[in-house]
Amino acid sequence: MGQAGQTKDAVILCHQLRTIDLSRLTASQIGGRVQSVTDSSLRRQVRSGLARQLGLDLSPAADGAE
Repeated sequence: MGQAGQTKDAVILCHQLRTIDLSRLTASQIGGRVQSVTDSSLRRQVRSGLARQLGLDLSPAADGAE
């Protein structure tokens, strides 16, 4: 079985970020429990992609936050 209960290859689209109410999270439950990605390399790539999309990969001086 793949990551987070997936049985087929999938793609994480960090550029399609969306916020939702946690009470709506039923699709993430497979086999009666919440699933998550446990592979550290994949988690690092997702964090990097999200940081890039949210502009968190910029230095404070580059975005005027200093």
